Amino acid sequence: MVKQFSEGEAILVLGAAGGIGSAVASYAAREGARLYLVDLGTALDGSGRDPRKVAEVAGNLRGLGVEVHAEALDLRDPQAVVAAIHHCVDAFGRVDAIIQCAGIHQESPVQRLDAALVERTLDLSIRLALRLIQEGSRVFIESKRTGSITLSLGAEAFVGAARKAHLAVASGALYGLIRSAAIDLRRWSVRINGVVPTARTRANEDHPLFRGIHPGSLQPESVAPLYLYLASSLASEISGEVLGIAGERIHAFGSRESPGVRFEPNTMSIREIARRFNEIADF
Repeated sequence: MVKQFSEGEAILVLGAAGGIGSAVASYAAREGARLYLVDLGTALDGSGRDPRKVAEVAGNLRGLGVEVHAEALDLRDPQAVVAAIHHCVDAFGRVDAIIQCAGIHQESPVQRLDAALVERTLDLSIRLALRLIQEGSRVFIESKRTGSITLSLGAEAFVGAARKAHLAVASGALYGLIRSAAIDLRRWSVRINGVVPTARTRANEDHPLFRGIHPGSLQPESVAPLYLYLASSLASEISGEVLGIAGERIHAFGSRESPGVRFEPNTMSIREIARRFNEIADF
């Protein structure tokens, strides 16, 4: 069987030490990709660091016969993002795809959101993504290679969730960034896409969603093929898409606009809007 990444493609995976990032790296290795893995090895809330975690993942993947490098970097540092991309190029002479799975998870009701938590969340979501797109696209364009950047975001951006307003803010911004960056970079064949994964990880293993579901279902490995599809040449025409995956189901997310209501001239008023609101909001 021909492996998808059999031409020496190099993939940079951020957040590769566990959960979805580790599953993505493992799947990419089995498909023949050369890998540069980055993870600081923090706790769920972003505290602490353990460089041994990403080193262990890399060591296991080398057993599959692929070339793997690993580095522990704090991706909240703007220079670390630039370093990760260029270290991948230094190691392999190229970078073909960037997959972002890093992040933190901590819940709080919106009225008690701590400013520091909001900043940490934004650092490892929209700010990290913007730096990845800016530096990654520059490297792709200067090397005259096509390139792919795939970002992870949450369903909170589309459906909302209790105690996750800060995550919704971050993911909503990511959605807008993906759509806009894809337009800007289309002429250079740099592709920007997003994945909204549903998988059982340390961040959500106690979520009611997983109660009554077999422990072996919705594992991180189930979402890895979608990330690698978007990173591959098979998705060379796909950009600006945000795709959700849960088990065997893949679907697309998008913004919604109702048909709306047109008022006759000079008839719009507070009371008329109230009277016709159900029509206005009818999707």
